[in-house]
Amino acid sequence: MSLQDPIQTAADFVNSTSRHIFLTGKAGTGKTTFLRDLANRTHKNYLICAPTGIAALNANGVTIHSQFLLPFGSFIPDPTYRLTAEQERGFHTREILFRSHPLNAVRQKVLQALELLVIDEVSMLRADVLDAIDVRLRQAKNNWKKSFGGVQVLFIGDLFQLPPILKDAERGVMSQFYPSIHFFHAHALRHEGFVYVELEKVFRQTDDVFINVLNNLRQNVITEEDRKLLNAHFKPGAEREEGVITLATHNRQVDEINTRSLEALEADTYYYSATVEGDFPESMYPCELKLELKVGAQVMFIKNDSSIVKRYYNGKLAKVVDLDEDTITVILDGETDEYIVPQEKWENTKYAVEDDEINPELKVVGAFYQYPIKLAWAVTIHKSQGLTFDKALIDVGKAFAPGQVYVALSRLRSLDGLTLRTPIPASAVDNDAEVVRFTEQKKSNQDLESALNTGKTQYITELVMEAFNLDPVRLKMDKVMSKWPSVLNFNLERIDKWPRTWKESFEELYGVSQTFKAQLFRLLQGGDHQQMFARLTKGAEYFEAQLKERLLLIYGFQADIQRFKGVKKMTNDLEEVDLQIIGVWQRVATVVGWTQSLLGGGLPEKDPRIQERIVKWRKEHIEAEVERAKNDLSLMSGKRSRKGKKRTGEVKTKKESTYEVTFKLFDDGKDIAEIAKERDLTEATIVGHLSRGVSIGRVDLKKLMDADKVEEIAKTYKGQDSLSDWKADTGDAYSYVELRLVQAHLNAVGEDE
Repeated sequence: MSLQDPIQTAADFVNSTSRHIFLTGKAGTGKTTFLRDLANRTHKNYLICAPTGIAALNANGVTIHSQFLLPFGSFIPDPTYRLTAEQERGFHTREILFRSHPLNAVRQKVLQALELLVIDEVSMLRADVLDAIDVRLRQAKNNWKKSFGGVQVLFIGDLFQLPPILKDAERGVMSQFYPSIHFFHAHALRHEGFVYVELEKVFRQTDDVFINVLNNLRQNVITEEDRKLLNAHFKPGAEREEGVITLATHNRQVDEINTRSLEALEADTYYYSATVEGDFPESMYPCELKLELKVGAQVMFIKNDSSIVKRYYNGKLAKVVDLDEDTITVILDGETDEYIVPQEKWENTKYAVEDDEINPELKVVGAFYQYPIKLAWAVTIHKSQGLTFDKALIDVGKAFAPGQVYVALSRLRSLDGLTLRTPIPASAVDNDAEVVRFTEQKKSNQDLESALNTGKTQYITELVMEAFNLDPVRLKMDKVMSKWPSVLNFNLERIDKWPRTWKESFEELYGVSQTFKAQLFRLLQGGDHQQMFARLTKGAEYFEAQLKERLLLIYGFQADIQRFKGVKKMTNDLEEVDLQIIGVWQRVATVVGWTQSLLGGGLPEKDPRIQERIVKWRKEHIEAEVERAKNDLSLMSGKRSRKGKKRTGEVKTKKESTYEVTFKLFDDGKDIAEIAKERDLTEATIVGHLSRGVSIGRVDLKKLMDADKVEEIAKTYKGQDSLSDWKADTGDAYSYVELRLVQAHLNAVGEDE
């Protein structure tokens, strides 16, 4: 594979590595085409989003703020920062996100299943918004060690186009955390970074002289000769010609031109109202809710032709030649035949995971029906991004943001179609110096071939390790059970003992997974792929059977308690655990085939039969357990014990947490084995309790381990993703118990996060 083809290189990074990628390129180099093609061929569960509603519609995705439930304003990346009373309206922190804007179950499901996040029009993406996305994904994935919770991110866009917007009132505070507000300064990218892939071939322009001027303008190296060449197209007092659109910097200019031009026409006025169905917010309207037209009006299509004939495209100009109550007839620019404009449909979509699905899918939640045209004697440069014109009258004398001049000029196919209403001043062509420095640095300090080869090897290891990673399930279940009462009081022994039964069963499988991952890791590191693949195949069969057993425990417990009152929160909690285990099962079921493809130099492919098989099994066994519980005479009463309910006037005493019971036994001088025996719990569970105690400062690690050994082990910690990785890195010199306790000591904030 040659890295001479940047499109193939970008696709390989997406499909064969877990590296974050920034796919960029000049206007007209095919970034949007790449996005559409990639979405159809990647094996990863993906989600496409964009900073604005219109950009999201064009990308066939969703807005960042709606998907990640982000409040408007600026995000403070420092979790210890405390807002002043004045800042509470315009700023938010991680704590505010979690407390005041919690993700609902649908969004949680979508993000938990996510493997690839695609962000389009990244020039408008702010660093703080990206850090907020990072926090959301870490929380949803229950993975605080990796950026974006282990989700790969593909950024698409051109930084030399329209920049992010930051209010002046917020700029002073944000400057404390970011050198600039561009996405590449996000804290989430500091450790893992991203690869930079630039598309070079320009498809929009074929004029080499014009392409060279645009390149110079883009890189802030425009010469006086370039400016003279452009300003040769300046025509003092130039008025718009028939079939030519005006590009201006401000909405006010554009509105005045369109209103004045429409009023100048002496024909009758016709109005065409859009139809809005379902959820389609006004901020996403692709065109006027009420379109006002006259015969003679110049219009522009704002959507590609969805029919087979492809008569028009987004940005195509036309002239209205006939109107009646329900028909608009135009002549397309450059043609002579009349054309009746059809109504088009825009869909507002959201990602969701239905009950009978595992992976997120786009669901249509609203629609907007309207004729796909708008008045187009003039359009703002901002709204022209992504469009192409043969001719344009450009007014950039009042350019106020970096990139505006470049965006305006790059809409044209050639210099022949350019007319300037005002000359281009030297002050208006400066691009953001921070963007220029960033681009130059990325181009000069990157070996894509080496990064791709390393990324492929790393991805295979991550794929294999992650398939058998039960840490997120364990953390989720611990969190769930910590909210339940210590005594369930269902008055049925098998139900009341279920938490302990589950814990012991899962801890047993967790221990096996840790050992198995260590074995696979050693085989991968040693290059023994044949033996590794044999172990992987057998392991996948074993773990699939074991995961089914643990799922049946959950389904049986949920079916048993469904008759009782006050159990909705408990069943919802268990559904989250259920879906996490289903996710592990899906990874286990696909890891053999995907690893085989990658080791053979190929690309993994999605097999829909795997999801269908898992979904079918899940549905059948949930229904079977529900039916069993219906006929279980021991459940007929459906009443929970009132034992423990306080009498009138009685002061309710707070029950001691299971952790505190362990801590007190440890304070009394008992060791791990003695505590486990007295509490009738596994030693692994007691180690978990003591680890938590270490992390919150309740348990003194020195009473568990020699201080010199703690320091010795701490020096070997390099931020490994799992204890098995850490153990393997040390040559198995230390036990899992020792590593877990030291990890709790080093990562004290991990529990709370």
